Amino acid sequence: MHSPLDLGTATPYGIIAVTAITNTGATVVDGLLAIFPFDATSIMGFPPGLSGGINAANDAANQARGDAGTAYNPHCWGLYLVFTGTLVLDAQNDPNTVFVFQIGSTLTTATASSVILINGAQACNVFWQVGTSATLGTATVFAGSILASASISVNAGVTVNGGLFALNGAVTLINDLITAQTDCLVVPPPSSSAVSPTSPVVFNGRSDTFSIGFSGSLFATFPGSLFLTFPITISTAFPDTVPITTRNILSLTFPDIHAINISISITEPLFGTLSSLP
Repeated sequence: MHSPLDLGTATPYGIIAVTAITNTGATVVDGLLAIFPFDATSIMGFPPGLSGGINAANDAANQARGDAGTAYNPHCWGLYLVFTGTLVLDAQNDPNTVFVFQIGSTLTTATASSVILINGAQACNVFWQVGTSATLGTATVFAGSILASASISVNAGVTVNGGLFALNGAVTLINDLITAQTDCLVVPPPSSSAVSPTSPVVFNGRSDTFSIGFSGSLFATFPGSLFLTFPITISTAFPDTVPITTRNILSLTFPDIHAINISISITEPLFGTLSSLP
């Protein structure tokens, strides 16, 4: 498995270019813009459409461009990549999974192509290292940061969840939506704590479903019986509180995979220990 590429100070940038940043239409960039060594006169079409600031021909722009260049791996695989339709990236319930696509020449997407993330995959862990230039077709929905040795051209109506970094050329946009990355959520391996009678049960782990019972990714094993007073409340960050009012296996499903703590208050004696599946 690849380690995540360290973008350094380039992480909060939606666009980094060397020679020009050109926009036509109502493009929105949720992040910073940087150009180096060319200056702000080479940025056309912004603002409006920026949630962050612009660094042009200054130390911050130089540092961001340098960090993006350091993250770029020049030893790419393959010649070129063209894809149509849908590319699905499946993290298989491990949000720490990293996807690195190394392309020796060009990256091109067809009109209305899409990169879909499932089962915990995070856009901040998807990287496209392009040996020359990248072109995103009209209405493409794209995930991950592109680090292109030359230029990046984005056609109309494209959505990018990631940064566009042209390390030796220009970035061209037409009425698009670019969302810069934040630092990735790093999720620790699942664990659980032993419990004593009448004490809270605390899970520290991750999954899209947490279960108490005899199935699921987390389960309780008891040589005797488990006595609970209903209703009980499961307190989590997603959402804040969830009342459980049945005596069946307790299961809580989240809309996404996150590192969370679950606390369950038990008001009757609990025999045995709580353990988790590997």
